[in-house]
Amino acid sequence: MPVIVTLAALAVLVNTLSYLRSPDFRLRRWTHKWGVQHYAAFAHAEAAGVRIRPVDHPAMGKLRRLAMVRSMAWPALLVAVAVALLSRGMPWWLSSLLLWLILLPQLSPQSVIEQIANARRFGNTSAALRGGIYAVISWAILLAGVVGIWSAARFADAGASVWHWAIQMLSALALLAAAGLATSTAKRTLATGMPGRFGRDATNEDTLFLRSFNDDAMRFRAPNPNVGLLGVFDGLTVRFEELMAFLVSSESPLVAIGKPGEPLPELGAVRTYVSDEGWQSEVEETAKRVDSIILVAGVTDGLRWELTHLRKWGLAQKATVLLPPVDESQAWNRLHRVLGQLGIDFDQVQQEKETGAWLGVLLRTVTAIGVDDEGQPCFYVSDRRDWVSFGATILMSQEIVRGSMLPREHGSIAEFIGLEVRDSALTPVASRRVDPLALDNMSDAARQVVTHAIELADGANTGVKAEHVLVALLAADHDASVALHAMGIDMPALRSAANELVHHQSD
Repeated sequence: MPVIVTLAALAVLVNTLSYLRSPDFRLRRWTHKWGVQHYAAFAHAEAAGVRIRPVDHPAMGKLRRLAMVRSMAWPALLVAVAVALLSRGMPWWLSSLLLWLILLPQLSPQSVIEQIANARRFGNTSAALRGGIYAVISWAILLAGVVGIWSAARFADAGASVWHWAIQMLSALALLAAAGLATSTAKRTLATGMPGRFGRDATNEDTLFLRSFNDDAMRFRAPNPNVGLLGVFDGLTVRFEELMAFLVSSESPLVAIGKPGEPLPELGAVRTYVSDEGWQSEVEETAKRVDSIILVAGVTDGLRWELTHLRKWGLAQKATVLLPPVDESQAWNRLHRVLGQLGIDFDQVQQEKETGAWLGVLLRTVTAIGVDDEGQPCFYVSDRRDWVSFGATILMSQEIVRGSMLPREHGSIAEFIGLEVRDSALTPVASRRVDPLALDNMSDAARQVVTHAIELADGANTGVKAEHVLVALLAADHDASVALHAMGIDMPALRSAANELVHHQSD
């Protein structure tokens, strides 16, 4: 019994400390102090012209409570089974075997077996064999760890010294950690047998994942799908990328470039390894083929290149830039870089932050930044920064990108409390004319013709977006040409501009 009580207390202590150190705890304490006032701040942000997309939903609270109950129920069940086995005096080997069978599914052996079958199907028998060996080793280590804990419990009940059973218990916990590590190694080894899904092999069912290699090790407080119940002794943490891959796996595989020189691919995105000379063209090819793009806001120059070229290729609307769960100072630094790449004057934002309380609230609650159909940045916000909030952000952003969900109408939150909507430093008007038609890639004369057409179309009471009409024109739509001609637009000049744009896009 002392061993079981000690293990339960240790799990509670580790998870309490893990939660107190998480960014979500600090944000939750702050938003709890504000109450519902942070939603009023969202309304004032909208009134200032900022595109807001709140991801909070009543069902998220139920999901959090269900996850908490589940994380407590499994350890409680395990403790109850262990107490029952001890009280009945069952043989140690039978008790250890029963506990092993309860814990084995936490290492997801079914998933490992499926990966072995896939590796063999794709002709990589070597990876299947090595991965299978690592998997068997992890299951054997798990059994050894369970036997060690059971032996420590028997010694403690027999009146052995605390040092005797405590050392044995700690050794058993080390074996359980080694079992989780061996399982991870097995899955990473089996991942080498999977074919790449990058460049010409990418499809519109995939999601492109772009991040700095420096963020590959970034961890996040969330249930770990690879170790299950055993994660309670690790503070219930998981790599951020693994969580993203788990969240999008039901919709589409996550694909990424692998870090050069790594011995085994990390878990999460399906990796493809490319040369230093060819990675940029591979990213372009993949970005044009996939149906959505997820970027992690980093602190390196890679984000600058990615955002700049996504806008150049006209793919910015596909992208969602996640602001990862890091400390507030680091998050502000990453957000600074993203805003700069979206053409937002950071100095002016700083001034608004000092004079408008709503901006401080907004920047604390941002989970991601997207780009709407008008080329304007939109901010996904939540009163939490936990795995549920990021999951809701991913699901909402992908549904909007795919067109299966309409975003909230801009200004609806502000108008609800009677505020007038205006422009803000966070909504650069110029981007509206750059992203949809990539006008910055056209000559001055052609850009002037298209800009004039947009102004005339915006002024016409037709209910049709100017960008939609122009895109239809590029597709040689007869009705679009008639509509533009009726507005008094110089059609030969506009067709010439359209040809120039089409020529640029084909390049």
